[in-house]
Amino acid sequence: PAGDVQAATATRLPIVEYHYSYFSMGDGVSMKPEWFDDQLRWLSENGFKTLTAEELVAFVEGAYAPPQHSVVLTFDVGGSKFDDYENVVVPALRKHGFHAIFFVLASRTLDECDGENACWPTLAEWQKEGVISVGSHSWSHMDYAAMSPEQIALDAGRSKKLIEEKIGQPVLGICYPFDS
Repeated sequence: PAGDVQAATATRLPIVEYHYSYFSMGDGVSMKPEWFDDQLRWLSENGFKTLTAEELVAFVEGAYAPPQHSVVLTFDVGGSKFDDYENVVVPALRKHGFHAIFFVLASRTLDECDGENACWPTLAEWQKEGVISVGSHSWSHMDYAAMSPEQIALDAGRSKKLIEEKIGQPVLGICYPFDS
């Protein structure tokens, strides 16, 4: 019905990019665990739905109309600081019933978990649980703006292949290194 907020669908989607809960990059870009928690709590209290990679692709292709209060949460997952994902980020996502897309550096993700570095078994477990989708953040984390199309295709293809082998799901997106 007209005016029914629940029936409204999104025509645009905000995508929020994180690194980890205590990220700092100079004076202009920073995150603290309490800010991260406040942001997720605000999204939850205001009825936001977080989209999976599959839902985001379907939205972009015009095959899915998410609720108006929808958002995509993304994380650029490097090789280290994985303990923050285990102890802060994923528990917060679970607490609020949220989903995120983790863009991983395939070359820096380990086969065995050591509590500090990104590892395939934990990522696969979280994906199976439904708390994350796994995408690519490249193989080498080089600036694609400085690479040839052939180099980019090799780098991205190598990352996609390994992620799909380790996770058992198709890679539906890439988060370009340096946002290039």
